[in-house]
Amino acid sequence: MNAQLLAVPERSRERRAAYRHLRRIIPWRALSLPTLVLAFWAVAAKGFDAYLRYPWLDVPTHFAGGIAGVYSVDAFLLRLRPWTGRVHAAVRLGLAFGLLACAAIGWEFLEFLSDYFLWTHLNLGVADTLSDLLFGLVGGGWGVAVRHYLTRRGDRSACRPRSRFDPVAR
Repeated sequence: MNAQLLAVPERSRERRAAYRHLRRIIPWRALSLPTLVLAFWAVAAKGFDAYLRYPWLDVPTHFAGGIAGVYSVDAFLLRLRPWTGRVHAAVRLGLAFGLLACAAIGWEFLEFLSDYFLWTHLNLGVADTLSDLLFGLVGGGWGVAVRHYLTRRGDRSACRPRSRFDPVAR
């Protein structure tokens, strides 16, 4: 009986330690940008059929998704600094852009699979797919340029961690 009572606080202590470890690794504030883009897409596409009424809305959505993706991946890579050490900004931003490109290709592939197996009609053709990839990558390139400019200019509040575990402090 006493052994069970003592085991519960130990288990909760382990859970709290695991949660603190997750809070250190995952940049929750940076993940809010892609979440906002996805929420906008879900409300606009599913709630108001905005993409059928206003087809031009697809371009700024993918552009914003590219910016949000690069920012989030870069913030996550900065968060891994205690394990990876200092990584040159060009390498870090190049990796963020490459991972964004992989995510964009994966997203379009999942749209195709959703259309093929679930008949959702998310994909409007090859031109739509290529424009989605193009504007997502242009947005990602713009995000890389802005992050690089802020790092080079000396305004490191957007690119340098306030503490060693908080890369998106401001």
